[in-house]
Amino acid sequence: MRGAFIFKQILLNSILVWSLLPSELHAQRECGTPSPAFRRFFPPEQLQRSAMTDPVHLGIVVHVFANDNGNNRAATDSMIMVQLENMQGFYGPFAICFTLLGIEQINNTDLLIHDVDEESELIPFLVPNTIDLFIHGALMDGNDNLNGSAYGIPNTYFSVVGSAMMSSTNLSTTAHEMGHCLGLYHTFHGGDENVARTGNCANCTVAGDGLCDTEADPHSDTYDTGNVIDTVLCNYFGTVTDNCNALYVMDPHNIMAYGWRPCRDIFTAGQGALMLFNITYEPSLNACITPQYVNFSPVTNETITSGLEVHVANQSITIEAIHYEINGQARGYFGAPSITVMPNVRFAPGTGSVAINAQYLICD
Repeated sequence: MRGAFIFKQILLNSILVWSLLPSELHAQRECGTPSPAFRRFFPPEQLQRSAMTDPVHLGIVVHVFANDNGNNRAATDSMIMVQLENMQGFYGPFAICFTLLGIEQINNTDLLIHDVDEESELIPFLVPNTIDLFIHGALMDGNDNLNGSAYGIPNTYFSVVGSAMMSSTNLSTTAHEMGHCLGLYHTFHGGDENVARTGNCANCTVAGDGLCDTEADPHSDTYDTGNVIDTVLCNYFGTVTDNCNALYVMDPHNIMAYGWRPCRDIFTAGQGALMLFNITYEPSLNACITPQYVNFSPVTNETITSGLEVHVANQSITIEAIHYEINGQARGYFGAPSITVMPNVRFAPGTGSVAINAQYLICD
């Protein structure tokens, strides 16, 4: 991770202050992502055609909340990096990579303790053409505590509670919610999938998560209490049967299941293909692919006084112009591993802000 040059009124500093909020002392429900009214199913051969030969890099911006006075930050930069690097390990085998474009601290007591019904309050903080991760001190769905929520399937932003980001054993919640953003359902979605993969009882292409290489999953809120999963060997020993009287053998290792969180460590090939399909053909996700290079034309002549100007790249950004200026109420965001600012470029925001950030993650 490289350093960042930070201009007026942007908070990207690392504040290593952590204190438990009262809500974090209670057990959390895993996920608040709503189930779509209509599931989308794709023939396996269509998903196979979507596979990419080169890694695809998705830009990600992290917004971590603190109190209005800057205290009680929901997670530290160091643990955020641990979780993102761990997530990258789950996605790397499918050539899906994440370019970290910045970690922003937002001092907002209201959003530090957040209910998913107040999703609209997050919209002003979204950075266009990136995936936004919001980290809260407490994440609620009414009276229930949540570990995370993606707000929709697919989607370009999601929330995770700070206690999950700070956990040394729960290294799967961030990857789970990112899976929803990239179009994956829970393995138990709908609760109507039979165990059989062939024959008259097989319905895996039109039930559950629509993928036949994920085990049929009956779903139980008791998975993470150890009542049906051996938390040492990560084996499922439930006794629920499907509509054809076959015994379920759900996979506690699947990241999109409600298994014991430390057990979850795999996506299947079908899940990887579906995510790549969505990245390719879902416009909002495709727009999050970071280009290798961004080079401003040397003849650029532009003064920006309002709105949000965003430029991100996987390798480098070069800003060269006869005149390029961001001032007034305008906000500028530039993210890449290497950023070069040539003469005749001026950042002079009044009430706005400009951030040049060189933090990044790449595939191994």
